[in-house]
Amino acid sequence: MPNLNKIEPHQILFPLGVMHALLGASVWILFVFQRNNYPGILHANQMIGGFLFSFVAGFLLTAIPRFIGTKSCSTSELMIAGSFSFLSFFSEQRIFILLLLIYLIIFF
Repeated sequence: MPNLNKIEPHQILFPLGVMHALLGASVWILFVFQRNNYPGILHANQMIGGFLFSFVAGFLLTAIPRFIGTKSCSTSELMIAGSFSFLSFFSEQRIFILLLLIYLIIFF
C-alpha cells in the first residue's frame, strides 16, 4: 500500500470526481434509452455532492498549504475528504450536506 503522506490530495480526489462525473452523465444516457426514470435528483447529487466537492476539496487541500507555506494536509483529513466523496455515491444530498458541515466545523 502506498504511503499516504507522500500522496497529494488531488491525486485521490480528482479521480473520484471523474467517476462522479461519469456516473452523473451516464444516467442521462440510460434515461434516453428508457432504462431508468427521470434522473434529475441523482444527477444533481453526483455533480454537486461528488464531482464539485471532489475537485474543490482536492484543489484546496493541495493548493492552500503550498500558498501559505505550511505542511500538507494530514492523512486523516485526506481520508475524511475521500470518504465524503465516496459516500456521496450512495447518500442523499441532505445527508451529504450534514456530513460536510460537520467536517467544516471540526477542521476549520
